[in-house]
Amino acid sequence: MKSKAVIFENDIDTVNLLNKGLEGLGFETISVSSGLEGLETVYKVKPQLIFLNPAIGDISDYQICKLLKNKEEYRDIPIIILTDKPKDRLKFWSIKAGADDYLLKPLEKENIGEQLKDLISHFSKNINFSSFLDKTKKFNEIINNLTRAYQESSDLNSLVVQKIFQQLIEAMTVILKSELGSLMLADKDSNVLIIKAATGLNENIVLDTKIRFGEGISGWVAQQNYPLLVCDIEKDGRFYKENNDKYYTKSFLSVPVKFADTMGVININNKINKEAYNTDDLNLLMILVNQISFGFQSSKLCARLDGTEKRLKKLEGANKILIEANQFLDKELYETTISDEVNKIVTADLNYRQTINAVIEIVEQLVDFHFCGLLLVDEKSQGELIISIKYPATEAEVKKFKLKIIDSFNKLTHKMLSKDKVTLNRFDGPAIVTEGFKEEDIVSSFQAELLHNADKVMGLLAMSHSKKDAFAEEDLKLFSIVAQRSIPAINNAALHKRIKELSNRDGLTGLYGYRYLKEQIDKELKRAERYQEPLGFIMLDIDGFKKINDTHGHPQGDIVLKELSSILKEICRNVDVVARCGGEEFMILLPETDKDGTFYLAERMRRVVKNYDFSSSTDEPIKLTVSLGVANYPTSATSKSELLKKVDTALYQAKEEGKNATCQA
Repeated sequence: MKSKAVIFENDIDTVNLLNKGLEGLGFETISVSSGLEGLETVYKVKPQLIFLNPAIGDISDYQICKLLKNKEEYRDIPIIILTDKPKDRLKFWSIKAGADDYLLKPLEKENIGEQLKDLISHFSKNINFSSFLDKTKKFNEIINNLTRAYQESSDLNSLVVQKIFQQLIEAMTVILKSELGSLMLADKDSNVLIIKAATGLNENIVLDTKIRFGEGISGWVAQQNYPLLVCDIEKDGRFYKENNDKYYTKSFLSVPVKFADTMGVININNKINKEAYNTDDLNLLMILVNQISFGFQSSKLCARLDGTEKRLKKLEGANKILIEANQFLDKELYETTISDEVNKIVTADLNYRQTINAVIEIVEQLVDFHFCGLLLVDEKSQGELIISIKYPATEAEVKKFKLKIIDSFNKLTHKMLSKDKVTLNRFDGPAIVTEGFKEEDIVSSFQAELLHNADKVMGLLAMSHSKKDAFAEEDLKLFSIVAQRSIPAINNAALHKRIKELSNRDGLTGLYGYRYLKEQIDKELKRAERYQEPLGFIMLDIDGFKKINDTHGHPQGDIVLKELSSILKEICRNVDVVARCGGEEFMILLPETDKDGTFYLAERMRRVVKNYDFSSSTDEPIKLTVSLGVANYPTSATSKSELLKKVDTALYQAKEEGKNATCQA
């Protein structure tokens, strides 16, 4: 029996070429000119291959992909997109919704056979590992049974649903090779979590356990709507210590899940092999939970579409009604697709910069912008602005975009975030231009979305364009969805960055350590070279510090070091890197600071320290001076080793000249 291929295409030339190429490879082809007709054909003949033109008309390509990939009997059929715009948004939606590849139109007349042969060979050699659940049919069947049971009863407390809940938690503990598991659902009236299904737990615990939102690990996960891997329950204040003896691995997995409109939490504990849980286990549990949520979303969408199809048979004007139904479903399909993409970011174990980059890349694939920026603000009202520039721009336009974002943040939050407290960093993109480029109003079109984590404002995601009214209503909807769905990923990345920074701090002064400083020198030198910007470097040493320790004692010396550190941080900008490099020696890295600016700042430090009254255990304050060496890229040095050598030589010269001096390399 011949293999079959269904072609969703209304261009006769393309159909003829595909027919010719596929027939030469032993395929029987069926061409259709509408999405509805094509779906009916696929359901009827179950082909081995599908070609789909996004402009087919009545049903969008991403809806067709979603419908087919969500049905087990059709999900393995390769879907090839036929498009003349490979970078178009439609390609993004189609591929993300489940399409497997695309062919660029117009097709190659002379080479169509070989082109199709290579494409089909690719699918026959590669197994799609897009979902772990493809290999766990039992778990998939349980989800299908659960969604059907809920559709029939609309009641998560029905006996049938409760029975399937038990099957679900048992299957999850088997997949995660664990002994204990529980599924908790929130009571909507009281905001209390109740165990609905469990394995390995005492019956009395199941009946008696009631946890309020915010209490314990489960309550925290439900309130924050955020997955949690607890590596050591004895060190986690959220864990109820009386339960310690039940959990011999001392680690714990807890993940939020949503059944229809009801919040729940799934807890997993006690690996059979007695080992502690790790991030791989958490990622696997999140994949399972995402499949549950996705199953509920998909069943709801399919049920609505089934209802639409039934109405189509009774009513005239089928195309008009179907288009209206599509518009009704679009928002949910958008959210589902974007949620899938953001979930990949959460589970991909990316670092801080990679996570921010991935979020901005999603925006870039959906909306045409000139600038896109993510502003993150900490508790001390200091911020970092990471921007992506899609088209050439000037330095003045970059600064204007920065000011617009800060102004928008202040207006939306009623805060007073200062521009001097915001660090600006750029991802790879077009170089900043200085000549032969006409400046435009880079914020002619501007859109911003605040990022809230619980009741706390994390920052703001914004985009702009030099064209007026550049963003259509659909663009703004997509941008808003990306912003809100990305909050857990961004928050997680920011927390990891904060933890890493704290590990690089000097315990006494709170300044960065020497190892971190060297990493930042490498990074800032590369950036300075790429964007042709200056970089300043200061080395500072306290004059006669040993005498302070000998006269007043080491505790008093520590106080002096702390006070000096505060002075340096107060004088420097948020973007500057201030580090203690051992004993009484300090180094300061100054991005985008030229030779004169670096020397001026060093002299200001020298004068402030000279006139400062340091704390003393006696009535007389301690007076001290500092010597400073100054060097610059590219004026003094062009490499890290040369920069360190030059600034050290300049400091030595300041000491030789009688101390309390600043010398330029």
